Amino acid sequence: MFAEKATLYDENCDFQYRMGVSLMDNDLKPKDGDCMLDLGCGTGRLATRLASKVGKRGKVVGVDPNAGRIQLARKNALHHNSKTRFVVGLVGDAASLGPYDGIFCNFVLHWVPDGSIQETLKDALDCLKPGGKLCAHIALSTGALLEAIERLVTGNDSPAVRPSHIPGQGGQDWSNMCELAGFDVSVAAEESTNPCWDNVDTCINVVRAYTDAGVTGHAIGDDDVIVLMKAHNIQSRADNVLTESKYLRLIAQKPAEV
Repeated sequence: MFAEKATLYDENCDFQYRMGVSLMDNDLKPKDGDCMLDLGCGTGRLATRLASKVGKRGKVVGVDPNAGRIQLARKNALHHNSKTRFVVGLVGDAASLGPYDGIFCNFVLHWVPDGSIQETLKDALDCLKPGGKLCAHIALSTGALLEAIERLVTGNDSPAVRPSHIPGQGGQDWSNMCELAGFDVSVAAEESTNPCWDNVDTCINVVRAYTDAGVTGHAIGDDDVIVLMKAHNIQSRADNVLTESKYLRLIAQKPAEV
């Protein structure tokens, strides 16, 4: 099931990939010879791209707690002749392969349990070189449609990704937590975007891919889809679906040694 779920994630998360490319190119700005950590690397698509940026003299390590995604990441790396190292675990499990010039973290930190956020940020700081950067996208809201689908997929009345799940309500709270861990924060910008999905079924697959539910989860029948469409003014099951999501763009730096 882990492999199937990882493949589902890989096939349906192009939007997150595109957002990650923007974060990588415009904020992280990897250069030849850098040592980089992809924290929450998923199936490794962005880690492989990151490896192409740091060149043969550089190094990229990807870490993710999902063994199925790491298994697929290793296969993808072999296919692209990438020497990226992948580790199953949390940021601390990749510390020994550093220190790192930068940490890339694309839509991951909002999944860290509330009680572990501060420890995760401190571990991230510890494995950076002095002056190293943490560049992250953090989900604040996935929008009403995906939250409704999540309730159907998981059978849970409370969506997992929502402001009340996240420590604090936005940029200032995350900025405060980073500073408490020891970072200097340069950007904590709340932004919104309108990802366009191929159709309603793509939306359902996206939610199945990022939740902890099984691949099939709770069965979603045609009647459920019709109700979703009516509630969100979607005219046809095959139409493109525009959703709204809010996220945080966070750029923080480990202070340079004096």
